[in-house]
Amino acid sequence: CQIIPHFSYSGKGIDWTDDEIKLALAVSAEGYLWEKRKNIRHRVRINLKHNYKKKELEKLLDLCNIQYEKKKYNPHDLEYDTYLFYWDKSFKVFPLEWYGMSKRQFMLVKENITIWDGNVQIGRGGTYSTTKKENADFIQFCVTSLNHRCSIKIDNRNFRKRDYIL
Repeated sequence: CQIIPHFSYSGKGIDWTDDEIKLALAVSAEGYLWEKRKNIRHRVRINLKHNYKKKELEKLLDLCNIQYEKKKYNPHDLEYDTYLFYWDKSFKVFPLEWYGMSKRQFMLVKENITIWDGNVQIGRGGTYSTTKKENADFIQFCVTSLNHRCSIKIDNRNFRKRDYIL
């Protein structure tokens, strides 16, 4: 039996724009979702400290034509901005339909996931971390389908939630 560390795969693609995919990555990583009410879109709250993330989120919300409120809720930490908006495509766990993305869409995910839930190391590429096993599995599938090796390391220290690091 031979282990296949990477492969080439492309699905038919999903009916999402590039900007919607990028926004979904931000919401999945940084967002808090209020429970969906009957016939009402998800209400999303995102708290951000880093200016590059704030600028990217505002750009994506504008490109997706989503109205949002920007507030400062913590008077003791004015570096944080809170964004509130409604979006019916929001989620915390990647949907199964995303496994059918085209190669170009997988590349888009690979190039943008570390902006929100990762770390880029110069000369070594990036790492992605999540507490959700389903998200780690999807990102591993996404990266390996592009002919790149990608393994999952589990950080299981007792003082915090289990973390999956790719």
